[in-house]
Amino acid sequence: MLAQAASTDSTYLAQFDLPGTWAPTGSFRLLNHVHRAAEDRGIPVHAGNVVSSDTFYHAQDDTTTRWARMGVLAVEMETAGLYANAAAAGVEALAMFTVSDNLVTHEKMTPEQRQTGFAQMIELAATVTEL
Repeated sequence: MLAQAASTDSTYLAQFDLPGTWAPTGSFRLLNHVHRAAEDRGIPVHAGNVVSSDTFYHAQDDTTTRWARMGVLAVEMETAGLYANAAAAGVEALAMFTVSDNLVTHEKMTPEQRQTGFAQMIELAATVTEL
């Protein structure tokens, strides 16, 4: 999974004191490169929005479902901060994930599927050195 952008329920972005709501995004150049590398290798990959959450497992049962209805593909905890810090530093960043558990359908990957997905993610990340 490639994080194109990161929504958040965190107050982390407030430190940048911007006059509105800012949507941290990853580098399109890196995303495009990794996405093409995945296609060339026949590795299935999804790209889209993630939500960086301070609370990975919410007390309200429908929180993850509500994010999913808005097109959010994954819940994680760091991407909004990573993309914000990269933008502030003037550098590129791309968050990549292997998704092991579906918090909406409750499906889980087998250990073998996790290992394969992780190896493929590392293979794709290594292609960035080609840039």
